[in-house]
Amino acid sequence: MSKSGSTGMLQSIAKYRIGNLSLVPPIIAMLCRRPEARTFDLSNLRTISSSTAPLFSERLKQLTALLPQLTIFQRHSLIEVGIFGMETNNEQRDKTGVSVEAPPSCPSYN
Repeated sequence: MSKSGSTGMLQSIAKYRIGNLSLVPPIIAMLCRRPEARTFDLSNLRTISSSTAPLFSERLKQLTALLPQLTIFQRHSLIEVGIFGMETNNEQRDKTGVSVEAPPSCPSYN
């Protein structure tokens, strides 16, 4: 994403007080790397859903440092069980990337 594209996205989040986003990891990486992300009021942003690839713990730490009010959901697809959500447990933020729960509708495989 170009610098002007990322600035436009950040402007829209601030202007329209967007609370929920669904983003792929490269866009989350851009958000963490761009210094202008700190100049916009993103305080209304409450949740980010990430899909297609896992977010590594270093990226999760960067994101929560930038936006501490966030709840981050990671969505993964496994061929064996279909598409389902995995979410990080916010009570254990210091263990980012470690603590996940399958939703109640997902059968458990031993």
